[in-house]
Amino acid sequence: MRKTLMIHPNKSAQKIAARALDIRKKLPKYKRGGLDPLEAHELGIGSGVKRAIDIASGKKIDAYRVQRFFTRHRSNFINAKLKNLKLEDSKALQAWDLWGGEPLRKQVDIEIKKHEKSIENNPREKLDAASNKIPYSKLAELLPRKYIIRLSKDNNQFDVLFTGYERRRLHGRTIDDNQKIYFQKRHIISFKRLP
Repeated sequence: MRKTLMIHPNKSAQKIAARALDIRKKLPKYKRGGLDPLEAHELGIGSGVKRAIDIASGKKIDAYRVQRFFTRHRSNFINAKLKNLKLEDSKALQAWDLWGGEPLRKQVDIEIKKHEKSIENNPREKLDAASNKIPYSKLAELLPRKYIIRLSKDNNQFDVLFTGYERRRLHGRTIDDNQKIYFQKRHIISFKRLP
């Protein structure tokens, strides 16, 4: 499952996307960068023009999707810049600006770094950010051993010190009577750092 982070594009990115849409409309079809919705549908991929409309109108967009676009098209953008091409002459520059250009690329990088740092510092978010299909071995790495986990299991609540996993189950020791207890992800209510 891919990560998602919905953000509002900044004003500069909105202006750049709107300008790129205007320029694209005036160009003959063979000079247009980005795919319109019909072309994209035929290829079974997303439309750069549709994304530009969303960005220009300030709608929420997925930062990780935008980052993947910029990563994939960076070399085309750099080549066009090195050749001193204008927006009207380069499909690569048009596509780049349809997706909000440099202002959105920078905003997305900053937002993703902040988001990933907050996940690292918050074990519950770290757990929630992981897919439900995450292997238990990986989940065991995400759960810090210096945390007490509150569980709700069989209509009872337990405070458990996480100790590991085995056979697709997590386990820990109850704080009250030091009994070993097995549990699954769905039983976890909250985390509390040990003093």
